[in-house]
Amino acid sequence: MKKVAIFLAAIAVSVSVLADPPTKEINWFGSGTDYSDDKEAEENTGIRRTKGAPIAPATLLLLGLGGAAVGTKVVRNTKK
Repeated sequence: MKKVAIFLAAIAVSVSVLADPPTKEINWFGSGTDYSDDKEAEENTGIRRTKGAPIAPATLLLLGLGGAAVGTKVVRNTKK
């Protein structure tokens, strides 16, 4: 019963951890530029921004793999 409770707690923790992308707008081109907006500045300078990077799926994958590794070790060590 204790193993099942620990397993369920590990899954609950790994599912509840989500990383949110930054919400503050970044001024990439400084305040003293001649650009009317960020899109024009990106076109003229060649600097590109990506929006909405998939941080959460990678984080969940790593937590799941770590939990599986720990679970495998626990199961193997208790069978001895």
